[in-house]
Amino acid sequence: PTRTHTQHTQQQRQHRYAATKGFGLQLARSLSLECDERRIDVMALTPAYVRSAMSGATALGGFPPVISARSCAKAALDALGHEKETCGHWLHVLQKALMDLLPQPLLEMEICDEVRRFEARKQDFLRANNNGRD
Repeated sequence: PTRTHTQHTQQQRQHRYAATKGFGLQLARSLSLECDERRIDVMALTPAYVRSAMSGATALGGFPPVISARSCAKAALDALGHEKETCGHWLHVLQKALMDLLPQPLLEMEICDEVRRFEARKQDFLRANNNGRD
């Protein structure tokens, strides 16, 4: 079967998203090594679902675990000086561990579905916050 234009566009977005996340993580690792002798802490934050209007993740609890942005930031700041990389919250550590147990094809299918849902929420968010400006 041939891919539709929408599928191709979504895949391109996934590539860009993954590339920027990988770049940010590697940049933090490199800066951490460079700044270590000057006693400057650099830490990479790789959170999972955080409650926000943009993400569409609004319910606390449940699966996947969703936490507030404040809780994520507090947990990340608590780790500063102790960790080089953090998920930001113990619930996110649990979520990532559970995701590592999933077979890769199932995980990829879920990620594609989540990207589609996110794109729809993003468009709704942008329309709602446009206030008639086009």
